Amino acid sequence: MNATCLLSKASKEDNWLWHRRLCHQNFKDMNKLVSKVLVKGLPDTRLSKDTLCPVCEQGKMRRSSHPPRMDTNSKNPLDMIHMDLCGPMRVESLARKKYMLVLVDEFSRFTWLEFLRAKSDAADRIIVFIKRIQVLLGHKVKKLHSDNGTEFRNAKLQSFLEDVGISHNFSAVRTPQQNGVVERKNQTLCKYGLFLAPKVVSLLSKSDKFLQKTDLQQIRQEEYSGRSRKLEVHSSRREEDGSRHEDHARATKESFAPRRREFLTRKLLEN
Repeated sequence: MNATCLLSKASKEDNWLWHRRLCHQNFKDMNKLVSKVLVKGLPDTRLSKDTLCPVCEQGKMRRSSHPPRMDTNSKNPLDMIHMDLCGPMRVESLARKKYMLVLVDEFSRFTWLEFLRAKSDAADRIIVFIKRIQVLLGHKVKKLHSDNGTEFRNAKLQSFLEDVGISHNFSAVRTPQQNGVVERKNQTLCKYGLFLAPKVVSLLSKSDKFLQKTDLQQIRQEEYSGRSRKLEVHSSRREEDGSRHEDHARATKESFAPRRREFLTRKLLEN
């Protein structure tokens, strides 16, 4: 059949219909599906890559970030710490932790990571972190900045901050741009995790193979040591049995020696 006939049959409404049916698939991949005939019933047409879907365009929009500031109010380390909680992750760690508490120092941009099992553990971990970092660096934490999540806005954390004199600033509701320092750090860490995931999987597979080899070597060594022990026990038993036989033969020989002497003396007297 002529391709122009198929193109004439496939209307523009059909193209948009199949675009919605395929969950707003991009037109480049849709052209591949058409050329390789991977979907039955898909009209044989070519869509322009420059065609814009208003729904896709709206879904990919982001809020514009606040203009960056070249200067900062922090003059010393720990003057301001930005906090955010990332998670839950799709894959848990070996310690069954799926949340990541990110803390960024505004003065040095140094970042600390604390891995949590639940969001409710954030308050206790922040209190421990503040006490530890003040002792290690010799500076006082003056301000904390976070969003309005319940893991940060709770009575336990607020009472501790009031006791030690630390002020806690919150960003506006539904405005993550105001906490952009740690939000950008979250994106960077998640990208690092996706980049390192295949390498970690390969390392784990290699370690599993190494552990399997070591386990086999250990089993073989145990089997060899068990066999050697059995041989030693068997040889020791044979030695014990041989010594017993020798003792028994010696005892019997000694017991028959006087009788043999008597028998020989009688024979000599008779002759």
